Amino acid sequence: MVKSQIPTYFSAFEEVPEEFKNILFERALPYHRKHDPPSDTIVLCFHGFSAVPFEIKIIADAIFNAGMDVGATLQPFHGYKEVEDQKRYWPRMTKDIMFNAAKLEISKARQQYKNVFMYGQSMGGAITLSMASLGLVDAVASTAPAIRIAPFSRVLAILLAPFNINQAKKDPDKFDTDHYRFNNSRAAKELLKIANFAQQNLENIDVPVFVCHSHNDDTIDGPVTVGWMQEKIKDFKVSWFDTSQHVIPLDVDRDKAAKEIADFFASKR
Repeated sequence: MVKSQIPTYFSAFEEVPEEFKNILFERALPYHRKHDPPSDTIVLCFHGFSAVPFEIKIIADAIFNAGMDVGATLQPFHGYKEVEDQKRYWPRMTKDIMFNAAKLEISKARQQYKNVFMYGQSMGGAITLSMASLGLVDAVASTAPAIRIAPFSRVLAILLAPFNINQAKKDPDKFDTDHYRFNNSRAAKELLKIANFAQQNLENIDVPVFVCHSHNDDTIDGPVTVGWMQEKIKDFKVSWFDTSQHVIPLDVDRDKAAKEIADFFASKR
């Protein structure tokens, strides 16, 4: 059982205390990869809903190999390996907690780097876009940003949130990665709040944005999402990876997407 007092999130810039390492998935541990000498640019990498940093490792690796430092954060209430802990902590997730963690991570990065860029998958992408709309980062990229969640999932999250329902995922073993094997209604409702904020503030983004998406995404409506961004973001670029579905960093197009994202950030230094 996990202690009642736990860090809200685990920063890329701080070593996870030994007492907490054994309660997290091994592939959930955050990390800060630096060149020698360190780059003047860092890309903060944020994983998706129910996931861990390993989900986006191929993107972070490509960015690092392109000459930039990377920081992969374990987002609030994610990454616990015991189901008992997952069910205890995940429902505590809120939009404000997620945003505050992202703001704190950006603040830590600003103390060390000239350029602070941000990349996110799905929920991480919605948070990334939200931080850009607040003027906190210098360029952003995302795979399948969660700003237009499927209607049925939206309704279900709103209706079930008061009851704190856990629902098993349909295909939990599709990819070799650590994650929660169920969805939680309260956490899902907070994800909707994050998505709504990102959507409503797209027009406030004045930094370069690059998005990778798929027309075959069964979680996020790609064409609608991209349409909104094309309309509201001045400096916007999109690439489509239609042989993949929602989790592009783990799907068949992962290498192509990773290269394009790394090239995008390299061009903005």
